[in-house]
Amino acid sequence: MRDRHLKFHEDRDNLPEIASNLNDAFANGQPTLDLARQVADLSTHHMPGPPDTGNADRVVLGKWAGMDDGYIGEARSNGGIYFDTGDATWNALSHGLSDEQARTVTWEVNEQFLRTQLENGVPRIEYVLPDGFESVEQIAAVQRRSFSALEINFLKYNAAAYGYTQHGNSWVYEGGS
Repeated sequence: MRDRHLKFHEDRDNLPEIASNLNDAFANGQPTLDLARQVADLSTHHMPGPPDTGNADRVVLGKWAGMDDGYIGEARSNGGIYFDTGDATWNALSHGLSDEQARTVTWEVNEQFLRTQLENGVPRIEYVLPDGFESVEQIAAVQRRSFSALEINFLKYNAAAYGYTQHGNSWVYEGGS
């Protein structure tokens, strides 16, 4: 167990390099799925809930607003699993690509994060609504090209196949295939 933990941290230290390899594979038309999943797995953070209740039992999504606000601040303050590549990895993913290409490759990593969480049957996936929005549907409609809209639409179209039901701004695992 200790060796696996050390390997994970060594891999996380090499995350920008792995992201650069994904960028190269994407730019050269080579397979990217395994690298995208590796970047997604290494960009997944688990924060135990207060007071240190152990494993995080929910995924927290939302608009990026730094490490202390938005979905990351929520997960760090109240426990949860969140996705954050960090600046160096994000830059390595998109380096030298057009805006549309960068969007495609970064979304592939984001989608792999979501797919892994669904496959793992995490009990709950929560979307933190930003100020001015009353529903995930409103976000998806108003900010159609945002990563938030991509995440929301991905969950709307795919979560049920993994046993999830949407309740407001959350998808709750209720069992199934």
